[in-house]
Amino acid sequence: MMVVIGTQAALALVCDVFYNMTLDNFLGLWYLYPSKQPKEFLLPSWVASWFTFFVLFSNLMPISLYATMEVCNF
Repeated sequence: MMVVIGTQAALALVCDVFYNMTLDNFLGLWYLYPSKQPKEFLLPSWVASWFTFFVLFSNLMPISLYATMEVCNF
């Protein structure tokens, strides 16, 4: 289970880095950012986008499958 969560965290980190590197390219697109500025969050933008990607990638392996894997390993 830790391998799956570690892989998910690493994948979220890679996507977060690329998102923050290319954010300036997309700020001029009126349909993505009408105010030409990203939304302000309570957290720094890189932390907020990391959590966003982590939650999005959590759908790769459902929680019920974790329990099934643990029962099979027992």
